Amino acid sequence: LIPLATKHVGPREIINPAVDGLLIEENGLEQSLKEAIDHLLNQTDEEYERLRSGAIARSGTFRVDAIAERWQNVFELSKP
Repeated sequence: LIPLATKHVGPREIINPAVDGLLIEENGLEQSLKEAIDHLLNQTDEEYERLRSGAIARSGTFRVDAIAERWQNVFELSKP
């Protein structure tokens, strides 16, 4: 499974194109989506696996326990 999103503010900050997902233009969405799907279908197995592995690795930063740990660190640093 490969993340595919528009180049909107949120996804742009999360997805690293060609590393862990694909970003497409919002204008001309239908054509952009077609091109992205064509791109995925024309990748070698190795390219697809690299992108898939990158997406899985990136998703780990958004696990609840990973986010809770970062917040815990913020609270610890803010103690007098």
